[in-house]
Amino acid sequence: MQPFQHISIPNPCSASWQEMTPTDNGRHCLQCNKNVVDFTTMTDTEVVQYIQTPGKACGRFSPHQLKRINTLVEDTPRSFSWKGLVAAASLISIIPSAKAEAKTILAIEQSAAPKSGGKEIALADSITTRITIKGKVIDGNDKTAIPGVAIRIKGTSTGTLTNADGSFVLSSSVNNGTLVVSFIGYQTIEVPLINAVQPDYTIILQPDTRMMLGEVVVVKRAPLYKRLLHKVKRIF
Repeated sequence: MQPFQHISIPNPCSASWQEMTPTDNGRHCLQCNKNVVDFTTMTDTEVVQYIQTPGKACGRFSPHQLKRINTLVEDTPRSFSWKGLVAAASLISIIPSAKAEAKTILAIEQSAAPKSGGKEIALADSITTRITIKGKVIDGNDKTAIPGVAIRIKGTSTGTLTNADGSFVLSSSVNNGTLVVSFIGYQTIEVPLINAVQPDYTIILQPDTRMMLGEVVVVKRAPLYKRLLHKVKRIF
């Protein structure tokens, strides 16, 4: 089975569950002419097995169900292929030389800078200082970590997802913006960034008591060698 990172319902359906026609494993939605699987009657393991089968699925989840499932997926050991391990080893072996090359280029650029003759040189206004925003997202009821939460800087395309322990790290040039924090089954909130003076943010999400209906989106987990390649690229 193809490993995946997390599941979500980014576009919840507004159709009424009570008005749908009952089927063997859920109800039929006349609004979108699809069968909506009632995942609330399944165990978390059964849901994981179901959504990994080929094809799209619309489903009904309880507020806390997706959080439990995503946590289960994060905690499950993953198998690695020999091809992935060989590719990963190759990438790791080139990291030291890549760093050395980067330092050499940097030294050349510095030596080529014009002499100031003892005078101060003003930096160009176009140089932007990037800041690191980090924190953790927890459940408002049981205070447990929530993995897979979408963290985005409002008005930009900069964003990330929380890790298995609910933590996140985000690099941005915005130090006076707003974080938009959203996750299926929870109320979306906005957190102001005040001059980035707060090094760590503890963000509390309150559960949304409404049942969630809609097409299930499965975010596939990238192979090991691709994840390592992404980390190598970030060095430069």
